[in-house]
Amino acid sequence: MVQVLNKLIGPKYIALGSVGGGALVYFTDWRLILDWVLYQRFHQTEAGRGSS
Repeated sequence: MVQVLNKLIGPKYIALGSVGGGALVYFTDWRLILDWVLYQRFHQTEAGRGSS
C-alpha cells in the first residue's frame, strides 16, 4: 500500500499529510476537552449558586 502511494503522490506529501493529520487530531481533541471542562466548571458554579 505504501509503495503504491509513494508512486502516486510521493513520500514528501505522504509525510506532510501524516503530520498535518496528526496535528489536526491532537489540537481538535484538546480543544474539545477544554471546552467540555470549562462547560462543566461553569455548570457546577451556576448549580452551586442556585442551591445556596
